[in-house]
Amino acid sequence: RHVIFGGYARAYNRNQFSTLALEVTKIALNNNPEVYFPSPYTQNAFGPCADGNDVNPDNHCYQWDNSYLTPAGLASLPISSSSGEADLLHNNIKTPYSDQFSLGMRNQIGEWNTQATLSYVASYDGIIGRLGNRYANGAYFQNGSQWGAQGVPGVGGLILWDNGAKDRLLQFSLGAQKAYTKASGWGATISYTYSASDQNNLAGGTNPYQIANNQYLFDLPYASDYPFVDGTAAPTHRLVATYSRDMFWGMTFATKIELSTPPHATAIFGCPSVCNAQGGDDHLRQPGAEAVPWLQGHRCSAFKGYHLLPRGFWLRPARRAERVQLAQL
Repeated sequence: RHVIFGGYARAYNRNQFSTLALEVTKIALNNNPEVYFPSPYTQNAFGPCADGNDVNPDNHCYQWDNSYLTPAGLASLPISSSSGEADLLHNNIKTPYSDQFSLGMRNQIGEWNTQATLSYVASYDGIIGRLGNRYANGAYFQNGSQWGAQGVPGVGGLILWDNGAKDRLLQFSLGAQKAYTKASGWGATISYTYSASDQNNLAGGTNPYQIANNQYLFDLPYASDYPFVDGTAAPTHRLVATYSRDMFWGMTFATKIELSTPPHATAIFGCPSVCNAQGGDDHLRQPGAEAVPWLQGHRCSAFKGYHLLPRGFWLRPARRAERVQLAQL
C-alpha cells in the first residue's frame, strides 16, 4: 500500500549538430550579401529602402546603376560589411548535461492511488553564442553600447560559441487518480505541481526552451557575467484535473481542466519606449517618452533591471484551459 521511490540520473544532450556546424555553415550561407534597390515594394529587414532618400549601404540599400548588369560593374558594388558573420567554437567545448534527483511516495487509499514527489534538475554547460566584437581599446562597451564595436575586418560580426548556459528546477507535485471501472462508471485524476526555477540564459522570445529559441547572449561579454533570474519554461503553480463518466447509448463523457499561473516575463515591459537604443538609464530615454518612476536611475536590461519590477507586477489572472469531449466506446 505504500511505496517509497527515488533515483538519480544524468543525461547528456548530444544532439548539437545544428550548433556545432555553424562554424562552417554560417559564414558559407550568410556570407551571400543581401542587396536591395529602392522600390515601394522592397522588403528590407535592415531598414527602409522605398526611394532614393533611403539609400544607405549600412542598411543594404543601394542606388541602382546600369553598370550592375555587367560582371565588372557588379564587382564594383560596395557591399556592407554587415553582410557577413564569423562563428567560432571553443576548441574544448563540452557536451551539455543535466543531473536529476527525485524522491517520492505512492499510496493506495481505498479506490484512489496517490503520490507525492520532490524532484530537482540542474543543467550545465548549455552552448550559447556571445558577441566577440570589441572596440579598439579592447573594451566590450563604449558609452554604454556594444553595438559599435569591431568584428572581423572585411567579414562582419564575430560570434563566439562556448559553454555557459545553466538552469535549475525544483518541483513538488501531489497527485491522485481514481481508475475508471465498469462497476463504478467513472474515473478522475487531479495533480498539482509547484515549480521554482531559475536560469542565466534568457535570450529573446517568450521561452528560451522552445525549439526556435534564441541561443545568443549579447548583453554582457561572458556567460559567467549573467546572474540567475526566474525561469520562463514552467509556471510556478499548475493544477490539472480530468473526469470521465459513462453516459447513455454507450457514450462516455470526459473533460479536462488546467489552471496555471502565467510564466515569468523575459523582458521589461515598456523598456523600448523609456530607454535609449543602447539600454541606457531612464534619463536617457527617447525624446517624448514618458518617464517610469521605478525605473529612474537604473539601466534598462533584462538582467540589470529584471528584479526592479514590483512583485505584484506578475500577479495576473491564472491561465485556464478546458476541454470536453464525448466518445462512444
